[in-house]
Amino acid sequence: MKGLSHTLSVFYLLSFIFFLTNCKDNNIIPTEIYYDTIPVHDTISVYDTIIVYEYDTIKIMPIDGYDYLGAIDNHLYYINNTSTSWTDARTQAGQHGHLVTISSQIENDSILSMISPLSGQPHVWIGLHDSNLEGSFEWVTNEELIFTNWNDGEPNNSGDEDYVIMHGSNHTNPGSWGDQPNSVNLYRHILEIE
Repeated sequence: MKGLSHTLSVFYLLSFIFFLTNCKDNNIIPTEIYYDTIPVHDTISVYDTIIVYEYDTIKIMPIDGYDYLGAIDNHLYYINNTSTSWTDARTQAGQHGHLVTISSQIENDSILSMISPLSGQPHVWIGLHDSNLEGSFEWVTNEELIFTNWNDGEPNNSGDEDYVIMHGSNHTNPGSWGDQPNSVNLYRHILEIE
C-alpha cells in the first residue's frame, strides 16, 4: 500500500506541475481556488474549468461571472452573478456546462440549500423549458424528465411562460418550480458541470 501511495503522490505532483505549466502558457493566473472533496477515482468533464486532483480533493478554478456553490454526486454547481433572461442564461451556462437539471427530490433539496443563504433575488432559472412544444417540458441536455417539483397551480403558461424557475427560500413553497416568460422577470441561474 505504501508503494501505491508513493506512486499516487508522484502522479499528483506531476499533474500539478503540468497544471502550472498550462496556466503559464495560457496566461491564466489563479487568483482564488475553491476546494471541495470528491473521490479521486471519479471522472469529471470540466469544459473550461480547470480541475487538479490532489489526494481526495479537487481544486476548482473560479469561473468569471459565477460563484461556486458546491458539488453533488461529482457534479459541480455554480451561480451566476447577474440576472438575465432564460435564453441568455442558457447561452452563458453553455460556455462551461449547462443550466442545472434536477432528477430527484434529494438533488432539488440540495440545490435549494445551496441558494438559500444568497441575498438578492432568491429565485433561479433551471434548465427546464417547453419552448419547443407547449406543455411538453424538456431539459436542456435532452435527458429524460423523471422528476418535477411544480408549485401548486404550475405550470400554468400564464402569459406565454415557457421557462422554469426554482423558487427560493422566501417563497411560500421553497424549492418548488414555476413557469415564467423569457425576459419579463430576470433571474440568476444555476450552472451545472458534469
